Amino acid sequence: MASAVMRCNPHRATYVYSCHSFLCALQLNIFEKHATKSIRIQPCCMFLTSNGGIMKRFGMIFTKMQFPDFDVYLPFECQICGACCSRYMPRFSYRDLLEISIYYGRSEHDVFRSYQQAFSLQLKGGKARCIFMRGIVCSIYEHLLRPQSCILFPFSFQYSNIQNCPGYDFHLQILSTMLEGENEFSLFDSSFCPEAPFRTPPETQREKFWGRFISLRPSPMLVRKYLIINELQEPPVIARSPVIQAI
Repeated sequence: MASAVMRCNPHRATYVYSCHSFLCALQLNIFEKHATKSIRIQPCCMFLTSNGGIMKRFGMIFTKMQFPDFDVYLPFECQICGACCSRYMPRFSYRDLLEISIYYGRSEHDVFRSYQQAFSLQLKGGKARCIFMRGIVCSIYEHLLRPQSCILFPFSFQYSNIQNCPGYDFHLQILSTMLEGENEFSLFDSSFCPEAPFRTPPETQREKFWGRFISLRPSPMLVRKYLIINELQEPPVIARSPVIQAI
């Protein structure tokens, strides 16, 4: 596998990942701040797990910031707004639809018909609401046959195809803030990430990145996730913000 080099321009950064014969171009506006820098992306491999190839850390999907001597993880937090599910119908096999319909006691005929209508609309360029959406909640969220594209969202889509996702917008905002002034790093996420031991940052770096993370006032839940995914027993001592008091 050959590595790819990410080069930024003043208007938009285009990152090309090379994984075997697969090329994925991901455009990130947030890296306009790094317009003069070249960042090398390491060769990636899919970390195969028991649920079919989803890379998770402590059950969370994430962006990994890999620095020369240490790592920092930023977990993704879904805002449960329903924006993704209201405009996208993921692909299901006939067998999966049959099993899901039986499991939930729904008419097989109704499930197949609804799926066919939604997917046909999507193939014609329309916005199809997922047939398993109930209100703004996924009714098969905990089911083993929930599609990988849903489990990995938003990392299963190119940035230009992700619209009206407040969770992802905030994720990118935090990521941009945490990388402010950093010159040498690689980025990975749950869709492509090498299997490697976690390298704990030195105390000064832990405090620095914690300060940047907490400056955007993340939710108490996201704070908990950050502490867990980065193996922090407690918040670094630089600040005890109101967010931390709420934990």
